[in-house]
Amino acid sequence: MTLEIGSESETGRRSENQDRLVHFESDFGSVFVLADGMGGHQSGAVASQLAISTCEEILRSLPVDLSAGEALGQMIQEVNRLIFEEGREQATKHGMGSTLVALLVSQTADGLLAIGAHVGDSRLYFLRQGKLFRLTEDHSLVQRMIRDGMLSETEAQVHPHAGVLTRALGRQREIAVDLTSWMLLQPGDVLMLCSDGLSGYVEDEHIRWTLRQEGTSQQLARRMVDLALERGSEDNVSVLIVKVGADGPKLEWSAAKHSAEAVTYIPSNAGSTITNRKLVEPARILARFFKGLNCSSMGTPSTSVPLMLTRSPTVKLCRNVM
Repeated sequence: MTLEIGSESETGRRSENQDRLVHFESDFGSVFVLADGMGGHQSGAVASQLAISTCEEILRSLPVDLSAGEALGQMIQEVNRLIFEEGREQATKHGMGSTLVALLVSQTADGLLAIGAHVGDSRLYFLRQGKLFRLTEDHSLVQRMIRDGMLSETEAQVHPHAGVLTRALGRQREIAVDLTSWMLLQPGDVLMLCSDGLSGYVEDEHIRWTLRQEGTSQQLARRMVDLALERGSEDNVSVLIVKVGADGPKLEWSAAKHSAEAVTYIPSNAGSTITNRKLVEPARILARFFKGLNCSSMGTPSTSVPLMLTRSPTVKLCRNVM
Protein backbone atom coordinates (compact mmCIF):
# COMPACT_ATOMS: atom_id res chain seq x y z
CA MET A 1 0.00 0.00 0.00
CA THR A 2 1.07 3.59 -0.59
CA LEU A 3 0.56 6.86 1.26
CA GLU A 4 -0.38 10.06 -0.57
CA ILE A 5 0.28 13.19 1.47
CA GLY A 6 -1.08 16.72 1.13
CA SER A 7 -0.88 19.76 3.40
CA GLU A 8 -1.98 23.39 3.50
CA SER A 9 -1.60 26.18 6.06
CA GLU A 10 -3.09 29.69 5.95
CA THR A 11 -2.59 32.64 8.29
CA GLY A 12 -6.24 33.66 7.89
CA ARG A 13 -7.25 36.78 9.78
CA ARG A 14 -4.35 36.58 12.25
CA SER A 15 -1.24 38.75 11.96
CA GLU A 16 1.05 35.71 11.85
CA ASN A 17 0.79 31.97 11.33
CA GLN A 18 1.71 30.07 14.49
CA ASP A 19 0.75 26.67 13.05
CA ARG A 20 3.50 24.30 11.96
CA LEU A 21 3.44 20.96 10.11
CA VAL A 22 6.08 18.34 9.40
CA HIS A 23 6.40 14.86 7.89
CA PHE A 24 9.49 12.66 8.21
CA GLU A 25 10.56 9.02 8.13
CA SER A 26 11.88 7.23 11.21
CA ASP A 27 12.90 3.76 12.34
CA PHE A 28 9.42 3.47 13.86
CA GLY A 29 7.54 4.46 10.71
CA SER A 30 6.33 7.52 8.84
CA VAL A 31 5.54 10.39 11.22
CA PHE A 32 3.18 13.34 10.67
CA VAL A 33 3.00 16.20 13.18
CA LEU A 34 0.89 19.36 13.43
CA ALA A 35 1.44 21.96 16.16
CA ASP A 36 -0.58 25.10 16.95
CA GLY A 37 1.40 27.63 18.99
CA MET A 38 0.08 29.95 21.66
CA GLY A 39 1.52 32.96 23.46
CA GLY A 40 2.17 36.63 22.79
CA HIS A 41 5.20 38.39 21.27
CA GLN A 42 5.56 35.67 18.63
CA SER A 43 6.36 33.09 21.30
CA GLY A 44 3.54 30.87 20.04
CA ALA A 45 5.35 30.49 16.74
CA VAL A 46 8.55 29.74 18.63
CA ALA A 47 6.82 26.98 20.60
CA SER A 48 5.22 25.30 17.60
CA GLN A 49 8.43 25.58 15.55
CA LEU A 50 10.40 24.05 18.41
CA ALA A 51 7.88 21.23 18.57
CA ILE A 52 8.06 20.20 14.92
CA SER A 53 11.80 20.85 14.51
CA THR A 54 12.86 18.54 17.36
CA CYS A 55 10.55 15.54 16.82
CA GLU A 56 12.78 13.73 14.33
CA GLU A 57 15.93 14.11 16.41
CA ILE A 58 14.12 12.96 19.55
CA LEU A 59 12.82 9.80 17.87
CA ARG A 60 16.31 8.99 16.59
CA SER A 61 17.68 9.25 20.14
CA LEU A 62 15.20 6.77 21.65
CA PRO A 63 16.11 3.13 22.37
CA VAL A 64 15.49 0.88 19.39
CA ASP A 65 13.66 -1.70 21.50
CA LEU A 66 10.73 0.63 22.28
CA SER A 67 7.37 -0.07 20.70
CA ALA A 68 6.23 2.59 18.25
CA GLY A 69 3.48 3.67 20.64
CA GLU A 70 5.95 4.18 23.46
CA ALA A 71 8.28 6.08 21.17
CA LEU A 72 5.51 8.44 20.04
CA GLY A 73 4.49 9.15 23.64
CA GLN A 74 8.06 9.76 24.77
CA MET A 75 8.72 12.01 21.78
CA ILE A 76 5.86 14.29 22.79
CA GLN A 77 6.94 14.23 26.45
CA GLU A 78 10.42 15.40 25.46
CA VAL A 79 9.01 18.10 23.15
CA ASN A 80 6.94 19.34 26.08
CA ARG A 81 10.02 19.49 28.32
CA LEU A 82 11.99 21.48 25.72
CA ILE A 83 9.19 24.04 25.30
CA PHE A 84 8.78 24.30 29.06
CA GLU A 85 12.51 24.91 29.59
CA GLU A 86 12.66 27.46 26.75
CA GLY A 87 9.76 29.38 28.28
CA ARG A 88 11.43 29.45 31.70
CA GLU A 89 14.78 30.65 30.44
CA GLN A 90 13.57 33.73 28.53
CA ALA A 91 11.15 36.24 30.00
CA THR A 92 9.79 37.21 26.57
CA LYS A 93 8.76 33.59 26.00
CA HIS A 94 7.22 33.01 29.39
CA GLY A 95 3.86 31.29 29.09
CA MET A 96 4.40 30.09 25.54
CA GLY A 97 2.92 26.75 24.62
CA SER A 98 1.58 24.64 21.80
CA THR A 99 -0.92 21.97 20.96
CA LEU A 100 0.36 18.91 19.11
CA VAL A 101 -1.27 16.09 17.21
CA ALA A 102 0.83 13.31 15.68
CA LEU A 103 0.23 10.29 13.47
CA LEU A 104 2.61 7.37 13.04
CA VAL A 105 2.06 4.92 10.17
CA SER A 106 4.09 1.72 10.12
CA GLN A 107 4.44 -1.36 7.95
CA THR A 108 4.30 -4.56 9.99
CA ALA A 109 3.86 -8.25 9.34
CA ASP A 110 0.15 -7.74 10.03
CA GLY A 111 -0.22 -4.92 7.54
CA LEU A 112 -0.11 -1.13 7.57
CA LEU A 113 -0.77 0.09 11.12
CA ALA A 114 -1.41 3.62 12.38
CA ILE A 115 -1.52 5.19 15.82
CA GLY A 116 -2.21 8.79 16.85
CA ALA A 117 -1.30 10.95 19.83
CA HIS A 118 -2.23 14.44 20.92
CA VAL A 119 -2.13 17.19 23.53
CA GLY A 120 -4.52 20.13 23.23
CA ASP A 121 -7.32 20.75 20.75
CA SER A 122 -5.66 19.94 17.44
CA ARG A 123 -7.44 16.90 16.02
CA LEU A 124 -6.96 13.65 14.16
CA TYR A 125 -9.81 12.43 11.94
CA PHE A 126 -10.24 9.08 10.19
CA LEU A 127 -12.49 8.37 7.19
CA ARG A 128 -13.34 4.81 6.16
CA GLN A 129 -15.99 3.84 3.62
CA GLY A 130 -17.64 7.24 3.89
CA LYS A 131 -17.87 7.20 7.70
CA LEU A 132 -15.97 9.78 9.72
CA PHE A 133 -14.41 9.19 13.13
CA ARG A 134 -12.79 11.74 15.39
CA LEU A 135 -9.89 9.86 16.93
CA THR A 136 -8.93 12.53 19.47
CA GLU A 137 -10.84 14.26 22.23
CA ASP A 138 -10.07 17.97 22.68
CA HIS A 139 -8.36 18.92 25.91
CA SER A 140 -10.65 21.91 26.35
CA LEU A 141 -13.23 23.28 28.75
CA VAL A 142 -16.05 23.11 26.20
CA GLN A 143 -15.24 19.48 25.40
CA ARG A 144 -15.52 18.70 29.10
CA MET A 145 -18.90 20.46 29.12
CA ILE A 146 -20.00 18.42 26.08
CA ARG A 147 -18.96 15.24 27.83
CA ASP A 148 -20.97 16.26 30.90
CA GLY A 149 -24.05 16.97 28.78
CA MET A 150 -23.93 20.73 29.35
CA LEU A 151 -23.31 21.71 25.71
CA SER A 152 -23.94 20.36 22.24
CA GLU A 153 -21.19 20.29 19.60
CA THR A 154 -22.88 23.19 17.79
CA GLU A 155 -23.17 25.27 20.96
CA ALA A 156 -19.52 24.61 21.77
CA GLN A 157 -18.35 26.24 18.53
CA VAL A 158 -19.79 29.62 19.55
CA HIS A 159 -19.29 29.34 23.32
CA PRO A 160 -17.35 32.28 24.86
CA HIS A 161 -14.92 29.81 26.45
CA ALA A 162 -14.26 27.86 23.26
CA GLY A 163 -10.57 28.84 23.51
CA VAL A 164 -10.06 27.48 27.01
CA LEU A 165 -7.64 24.54 26.97
CA THR A 166 -7.17 22.08 29.81
CA ARG A 167 -3.87 20.73 28.51
CA ALA A 168 -1.08 22.09 26.30
CA LEU A 169 2.63 21.59 25.74
CA GLY A 170 5.04 23.82 27.64
CA ARG A 171 2.91 24.64 30.66
CA GLN A 172 4.63 22.24 33.04
CA ARG A 173 7.61 19.91 32.98
CA GLU A 174 5.52 16.77 32.51
CA ILE A 175 2.32 16.38 30.52
CA ALA A 176 -0.26 13.68 29.91
CA VAL A 177 -0.24 12.43 26.32
CA ASP A 178 -3.28 10.63 24.91
CA LEU A 179 -2.69 7.83 22.41
CA THR A 180 -5.29 6.19 20.20
CA SER A 181 -5.55 2.45 19.69
CA TRP A 182 -3.68 0.91 16.77
CA MET A 183 -5.63 0.90 13.49
CA LEU A 184 -5.11 -1.58 10.66
CA LEU A 185 -5.33 0.58 7.54
CA GLN A 186 -7.06 -0.34 4.30
CA PRO A 187 -6.91 1.11 0.77
CA GLY A 188 -9.24 4.09 0.59
CA ASP A 189 -8.76 5.16 4.22
CA VAL A 190 -8.11 8.87 4.80
CA LEU A 191 -6.52 10.42 7.89
CA MET A 192 -6.46 14.14 8.60
CA LEU A 193 -4.59 16.22 11.17
CA CYS A 194 -5.92 19.75 11.64
CA SER A 195 -5.72 22.80 13.86
CA ASP A 196 -8.73 24.36 15.54
CA GLY A 197 -8.82 27.00 12.82
CA LEU A 198 -10.62 24.30 10.83
CA SER A 199 -12.39 22.18 13.46
CA GLY A 200 -13.61 25.21 15.40
CA TYR A 201 -15.52 26.54 12.38
CA VAL A 202 -16.44 23.55 10.24
CA GLU A 203 -18.78 20.85 11.54
CA ASP A 204 -17.83 17.19 11.31
CA GLU A 205 -20.54 16.49 8.74
CA HIS A 206 -18.99 19.01 6.33
CA ILE A 207 -15.53 17.62 7.03
CA ARG A 208 -16.84 14.16 6.17
CA TRP A 209 -18.49 15.40 2.98
CA THR A 210 -15.28 17.12 1.83
CA LEU A 211 -13.01 14.16 2.59
CA ARG A 212 -15.30 11.89 0.57
CA GLN A 213 -14.82 13.94 -2.59
CA GLU A 214 -12.58 12.93 -5.47
CA GLY A 215 -9.14 14.47 -5.61
CA THR A 216 -5.57 14.15 -4.45
CA SER A 217 -4.55 14.66 -0.83
CA GLN A 218 -3.23 18.09 -1.76
CA GLN A 219 -6.51 19.07 -3.43
CA LEU A 220 -8.51 17.88 -0.40
CA ALA A 221 -6.26 19.83 1.96
CA ARG A 222 -6.80 22.99 -0.10
CA ARG A 223 -10.56 22.48 -0.08
CA MET A 224 -10.54 22.05 3.69
CA VAL A 225 -8.66 25.29 4.26
CA ASP A 226 -10.88 27.17 1.82
CA LEU A 227 -13.97 25.83 3.58
CA ALA A 228 -12.75 27.08 6.96
CA LEU A 229 -11.99 30.52 5.53
CA GLU A 230 -15.41 30.65 3.88
CA ARG A 231 -16.96 29.88 7.27
CA GLY A 232 -15.24 32.90 8.76
CA SER A 233 -12.36 31.25 10.59
CA GLU A 234 -10.51 33.87 12.60
CA ASP A 235 -7.57 31.60 13.39
CA ASN A 236 -4.69 30.05 11.49
CA VAL A 237 -5.96 27.11 9.46
CA SER A 238 -3.72 24.08 8.90
CA VAL A 239 -4.47 20.65 7.48
CA LEU A 240 -2.37 17.57 6.77
CA ILE A 241 -4.06 14.71 4.88
CA VAL A 242 -2.83 11.14 4.37
CA LYS A 243 -4.65 8.89 1.87
CA VAL A 244 -4.00 5.15 1.75
CA GLY A 245 -3.67 3.73 -1.75
CA ALA A 246 -3.66 0.14 -2.97
CA ASP A 247 -0.93 0.31 -5.59
CA GLY A 248 2.80 0.53 -5.25
CA PRO A 249 5.51 -1.17 -3.19
CA LYS A 250 5.08 -1.89 0.47
CA LEU A 251 6.75 0.51 2.88
CA GLU A 252 10.13 -0.74 4.03
CA TRP A 253 10.01 -0.30 7.80
CA SER A 254 11.01 -2.74 10.51
CA ALA A 255 8.13 -4.65 12.09
CA ALA A 256 10.13 -5.44 15.20
CA LYS A 257 9.45 -2.07 16.82
CA HIS A 258 5.67 -2.28 16.73
CA SER A 259 3.34 -4.03 19.12
CA ALA A 260 -0.44 -4.11 19.45
CA GLU A 261 -0.12 -2.49 22.86
CA ALA A 262 0.64 1.21 23.14
CA VAL A 263 1.63 2.87 26.40
CA THR A 264 1.35 6.52 27.33
CA TYR A 265 2.62 8.02 30.55
CA ILE A 266 0.25 10.20 32.60
CA PRO A 267 2.21 12.04 35.32
CA SER A 268 0.28 12.45 38.56
CA ASN A 269 0.65 16.24 38.41
CA ALA A 270 -0.38 16.52 34.77
CA GLY A 271 -2.97 19.05 33.72
CA SER A 272 -3.57 22.77 33.78
CA THR A 273 -6.37 24.89 32.44
CA ILE A 274 -5.48 27.49 29.85
CA THR A 275 -7.90 30.14 28.62
CA ASN A 276 -7.24 31.99 25.38
CA ARG A 277 -3.73 30.51 25.53
CA LYS A 278 -3.07 31.58 29.15
CA LEU A 279 -2.84 29.57 32.38
CA VAL A 280 -5.78 30.37 34.68
CA GLU A 281 -6.53 27.45 36.95
CA PRO A 282 -4.44 24.53 38.26
CA ALA A 283 -6.16 21.19 37.85
CA ARG A 284 -5.22 17.55 37.92
CA ILE A 285 -6.21 15.69 34.76
CA LEU A 286 -6.79 12.06 35.76
CA ALA A 287 -6.55 9.09 33.44
CA ARG A 288 -10.05 7.76 32.79
CA PHE A 289 -11.91 5.12 30.86
CA PHE A 290 -13.15 6.05 27.45
CA LYS A 291 -14.00 3.58 24.74
CA GLY A 292 -11.94 3.52 21.60
CA LEU A 293 -12.69 6.24 19.14
CA ASN A 294 -14.72 9.32 19.94
CA CYS A 295 -17.05 8.68 17.01
CA SER A 296 -19.11 11.35 15.36
CA SER A 297 -22.73 10.73 14.46
CA MET A 298 -21.80 9.42 11.01
CA GLY A 299 -21.74 5.82 12.24
CA THR A 300 -19.46 3.13 13.59
CA PRO A 301 -16.85 1.16 11.69
CA SER A 302 -17.65 -2.29 10.38
CA THR A 303 -14.76 -3.68 12.38
CA SER A 304 -14.69 -3.86 16.16
CA VAL A 305 -13.89 -0.67 18.06
CA PRO A 306 -10.72 -0.98 20.18
CA LEU A 307 -10.91 -0.25 23.88
CA MET A 308 -8.63 2.25 25.57
CA LEU A 309 -8.18 1.01 29.12
CA THR A 310 -6.72 2.77 32.15
CA ARG A 311 -4.60 0.36 34.18
CA SER A 312 -3.14 2.79 36.74
CA PRO A 313 -2.93 6.55 37.46
CA THR A 314 0.24 6.71 35.36
CA VAL A 315 -0.24 4.29 32.48
CA LYS A 316 -2.94 4.06 29.84
CA LEU A 317 -3.00 0.93 27.69
CA CYS A 318 -4.57 0.75 24.26
CA ARG A 319 -5.52 -2.81 23.36
CA ASN A 320 -6.80 -4.51 20.20
CA VAL A 321 -6.26 -3.58 16.60
CA MET A 322 -9.09 -2.53 14.30
